[in-house]
Amino acid sequence: MTSETLLLKLRAETLQSNLSRLQICLETPPERLTDLGELWLKLDEARKAVQNSRRAMVDLDDVSGMEAIVAKVTDEMARVSKTLSLSMDIVKQMERKCFSVNKTLVGGDIAALVKSEADPLVAKMNGIRSINGVPLDPGKSWEDLRVAATSKTEAIFTSSVELLGGAALRDSGLDERIGLFADQLLAMANDKKLLALPTGQASAQQELARVFKGIIRVAFPDWTLWSLPAAALEYWKISYKKTVEPTLNANLANLTPEERDAVREDDTQPLVDAYATYIMGPAYACYAIGVLLAPESDTDQLRVRFTLTMLDAMSDAVNPSSPPFVAVSRRLLEGWNAARIQMGRVPLVLDGPVADQDPETVRVRMIVRIFRNTLETITAAKFGMAIWNDIQPWVDLLNQEGGATEINVPQGADLRHVLNAIWLARISPDRDPQSDLTESAKILLERFKEIVEKGKK
Repeated sequence: MTSETLLLKLRAETLQSNLSRLQICLETPPERLTDLGELWLKLDEARKAVQNSRRAMVDLDDVSGMEAIVAKVTDEMARVSKTLSLSMDIVKQMERKCFSVNKTLVGGDIAALVKSEADPLVAKMNGIRSINGVPLDPGKSWEDLRVAATSKTEAIFTSSVELLGGAALRDSGLDERIGLFADQLLAMANDKKLLALPTGQASAQQELARVFKGIIRVAFPDWTLWSLPAAALEYWKISYKKTVEPTLNANLANLTPEERDAVREDDTQPLVDAYATYIMGPAYACYAIGVLLAPESDTDQLRVRFTLTMLDAMSDAVNPSSPPFVAVSRRLLEGWNAARIQMGRVPLVLDGPVADQDPETVRVRMIVRIFRNTLETITAAKFGMAIWNDIQPWVDLLNQEGGATEINVPQGADLRHVLNAIWLARISPDRDPQSDLTESAKILLERFKEIVEKGKK
């Protein structure tokens, strides 16, 4: 993928993947339901085996001295058979309590509606991903993506995930079976097309009619492996007040008055991005710049500035003459600036004489330097070169068909190995933009889980 279309294609790919994933979620039965079905078959097989044994024993010729033994064994087998039958009844009861949207009468209508709404958008996103070179009208491509991601898909995502959330609550029983009882009441009313699902009070009041048509509105987060680097943002909320802020304020107090005045109130969120980059490494920068932050936003431009400045500071701290993260940093900067220019916005300059004389660049470099020094003294969780060196051979393998199975995950690896490797592979200039890395990423994650489980033994 070229830098000119890096962000455009990453976001089209993400939106297309979410739309496809949504349909899979609606059509796939809960794993517990599948497992219970298999368990029922096994129990039935055991019950039949016991019954067959009893029949065989009944057919035996009377043998002197064996009658008492046979009688006892027969009684035991009868008891086992009864126990297995009761176990099968319990399994059936558990199965009835499981809730799957596609098992309801209205489930097919819901899935069909989602499919009819999503398929045209999936096709449009595929068209954007198939563009060779720079689009003839990049502004129109960005506008198509914006419209698809907001006004058109927002309704699909929010409605469907409210449905999935309600289904999960019903399946777990956390709704205290209110949904099940409501279904029974609806059935008594002879309206079997109505579906009762737990919803928020506001949603129930505002969208009641739409709920009973199968569509419910609520926000849809991107809960995937690709977005896991953002977990550092949540950790920041927990740890910042307790550990980082006091030390950072003490370090800022050592600045000159002019330097202290350079720290602005709107630096708070960008500092969170810098922190996430420090903890998660290039993976967070790839996620934030690749799919999270809006190129048309000057506020998000400041967040990108802090993110890449932190990545550069980490890189320079390792090897100023050959900074290890410079290639990925400049790849992301080029992609960001290409999107900014295509939208008629001012690009971000971080290198060269112009940047060195730019007051905003100098200001952010100073703040990030102090912030990084603060983090160095209070946390041992920073992204390190050991991870970076381990994953370098993985990137090309992830972009090869079946290559993920050849990756040797070392003992002691953590999840950042996986996240950084898959993101580096995803933004690689050598990657075929039509290729889907999801399966390779899952394979790598499973190999990582195997290593973790071995380490526990």
